[in-house]
Amino acid sequence: MKKVLTIIIIGLLFVFVSTSCEPDEKCKNCKTVTYDANDNIISQTALVEYCGDELEDKENEPSVIVGGEKTQYECE
Repeated sequence: MKKVLTIIIIGLLFVFVSTSCEPDEKCKNCKTVTYDANDNIISQTALVEYCGDELEDKENEPSVIVGGEKTQYECE
């Protein structure tokens, strides 16, 4: 009985360890950066972590140009 219980516990630990180490979603830190007409950085926000669909939305969001200033998300 002890041997069967030991095998079951080892099996459960193996399953837990092998699945817990894999990240479910890809994550990156992103910031909003604003450039002037000469591509000099005017301002930028602090980095914020985005994952999964939210990250994909930020990476695919187009740049916005207002009055010669371009603002876009940059993820690293």
